[in-house]
Amino acid sequence: MKSAMLRMFLLLMCSMQAALGTSLRSMELREVSSRMTVVVTHRKKPIAGVKVQVVPEGSPNPVFTGTTDVKGTVLVDGLMVG
Repeated sequence: MKSAMLRMFLLLMCSMQAALGTSLRSMELREVSSRMTVVVTHRKKPIAGVKVQVVPEGSPNPVFTGTTDVKGTVLVDGLMVG
């Protein structure tokens, strides 16, 4: 399940890159908690109103759906640790 969560997160990041034409900063792969913060920016400016979903690999249903606030931030909470 740990690798599935990582793949899901990377898919989310790549989808955002493709949708917004943004670049990804290098990421350190490590175990994370059940809470994480996603920040969406373009040219260093926050983007509000972006829908963020976390969908487990092989599932059609998101385990989390949220929208970025005026700071381009959404708190993803309640995920499985891993």
